[in-house]
Amino acid sequence: MLDQVGTAPVFAKLFAMIIERRLASWAEEHGVKARGQAGFRKNYRTTDNIFILRSLIEKQKQARQKGGSGKLYCYFVDFKKAFDTVPHALLWQVLEDLGVQGRVLDIIKSMYAHDSAAVRTSEGLSEIFRCLMGVKQGCPLSPTLFGLYVDGLEKHLLETAGIDAPELCDILVPLLLYADDLILMSTSPEGLQQQLDALASFCEQRQLTVNLSKTKVVIFEARKSDCKEFVFNGTAVERHDEYRYLGFVFHATKNMAYGVEYLVAAAKKAVHAMRRRCISLHLSDPATICKLFDILVLPILSYSCEVWAVNPKVGAKAELVHRQSLKQLLGVGKSTTNQIVLAEVGRFPLQIHFWQQILRYHNRVRALPNNRLDKLALIDGFWDSNPPHRVEALSGNWRSDVRRFTDTHGQQIVYGDLDISIIVEREKARWVEDFLFDTDHSSLQLYRTVYKADHSDYQYSQYLSTVSLGMAPMRADYNRVALLSCCGKTDLLDTDVQRVAEENFLVLPKQQWRGRPAMLYLREYKTSAQWGVYKRALHPKLTAEI
Repeated sequence: MLDQVGTAPVFAKLFAMIIERRLASWAEEHGVKARGQAGFRKNYRTTDNIFILRSLIEKQKQARQKGGSGKLYCYFVDFKKAFDTVPHALLWQVLEDLGVQGRVLDIIKSMYAHDSAAVRTSEGLSEIFRCLMGVKQGCPLSPTLFGLYVDGLEKHLLETAGIDAPELCDILVPLLLYADDLILMSTSPEGLQQQLDALASFCEQRQLTVNLSKTKVVIFEARKSDCKEFVFNGTAVERHDEYRYLGFVFHATKNMAYGVEYLVAAAKKAVHAMRRRCISLHLSDPATICKLFDILVLPILSYSCEVWAVNPKVGAKAELVHRQSLKQLLGVGKSTTNQIVLAEVGRFPLQIHFWQQILRYHNRVRALPNNRLDKLALIDGFWDSNPPHRVEALSGNWRSDVRRFTDTHGQQIVYGDLDISIIVEREKARWVEDFLFDTDHSSLQLYRTVYKADHSDYQYSQYLSTVSLGMAPMRADYNRVALLSCCGKTDLLDTDVQRVAEENFLVLPKQQWRGRPAMLYLREYKTSAQWGVYKRALHPKLTAEI
C-alpha cells in the first residue's frame, strides 16, 4: 500500500513554521533534545551519524588491542508508521513533562483540536473524518513534535543498568537517532539485550510499534563469530551481516569499501539514465553533459564521501565510474590512458573533490560545541581525556588517514582549521605536473607533444563543443585504428581540425612542431600496416609531411 501524503493550507504552514522555530530553539537552549538525535535539527546532517557510527566501530577494534572484545553490537530499529500512530493525548503529556507549557502548548493543542482529513482518490474526495492520532503530514512542526516524543528513549536507556554502551570521551552513547531511524549500541551481547528490553518497555509506554521484519542485529567485528540469540518482546531478532543505514550500507566484518560498491552501482544506473535522456533530447555537447554528470551523478557517487573517501583505494572505486563515463562520452576505448581522457575535458580526479569535502567536514565539525557527538568522535581519536595529550590513532582509520594526508601539505589537523583552498590547489597542481612529466606512457607523451604542452593547456578542449565527437578518438585514443574511418564521414569545422576532401587529409593547424608553427597533414590510414606511418608522422623526431 502506498504511503499517504497530506496537504495543508499555506498560511497554516507559515504559522506552524513560526511555532516550530520557537519550540526548536527552546529545546536546543534547554538541552531537551537527545544527544544522539540528529534528525530535523539545525546544523545536523546524515553524514554526522554515519561518521559517529564508523568512529565507534573503529574504537572498538582499537579496544581489542587493549584486551577488549573488539565488537560493537548494534540493533537497527524500524518503527511501523511512527509518525502516524502518535496518540495526541500522550503527546501533550510528554510535552508538558518536558516543560512546554502556557500559550505555546495551547496553540499546538488548538492546531490539532479539530484536525480532520479526507482521502483523494480517482473518484474524488472521500468523506471528511477526524484525526485522533499521528502528527500532521507536511506540517513543519511535525518533525520537531515527533522528535521530542521519541527522544525520551535516550534517557530511558541511560537509566537502565548494564547496557554497556560505547563511549566517546567518557560520554555514553547508547543510541543514534535520525528522526525515527534508530540504532541501539552496546559493547556486549548482554548489554544489547538489556537495551532491547528497555526499548520494549519504552514502546509500550509511548504506544510505538517496532517493525520486526525490517529490524536487524549487526555485530561489527574483525571476523564473524557465534553469538547468542537476541529477543525483542518474546520474538527472536534476525542477525544480518549488513544493513543500509541512512543510505549507506555497513557490513559486519568488511570496511567502508563494501558500502561504496552500492553507491557505485547506483551511480552507474544514474549515468545510463542520463545518457538515455541526452539521446532523446539530441543533447551531445560534452561540456553540458559533464555539468549534468556533476548535477545528477556526482551527488550519488560522493554521498557521505566525507566518511569513506579518506582511503584513496576506496575512492578509486568511485573514480572508475567517472572515467568510464568520460570515455563513453568521448567515444574512446577502455584502454585509453586515463590522464588523456581527463585532460581532454579539463577535469581532475574525483579524489581531489573528495578531499575537499573531507577537509570541509573536518573544519565544520571542529567548530561545533564540545557536547556534540560528532565533535566528540573527532576529539576522541586525537586526545586522551585524562591527562589531555595527543594519542596515536588506529592505523587505517578516519583520523589517521586524514592526518597522513594533511601532514604531506604541512598542515596539522590538531592545531586549527585547515586551509582547504591551498591544499586543493596543490593537489590540482600536482596532478597537472604528473600529467606533463609522466614518462611511463608513450601515448601520453605523444598527446602532450601535439595538444597540451604546458599548464595553460590543461583545460576543456573547445573543439569538443564545435565539431562532431568523431574527432575525439583521434586525439585521445591512438590505439584504435578503426576509429580513423570516422573522419571521412564527419563534417569538421575550421577550429582545431578541418577536412581537406580533395586530398583525403586531416589538417591540424598552428601546432608547435619543433618550436615553429606548422601545418601537419595526416593521411587517413585505415590498415594496421599503414598505422606505423601515421605514428611516425606524429613523432617529433621523425619526418612529417609539412
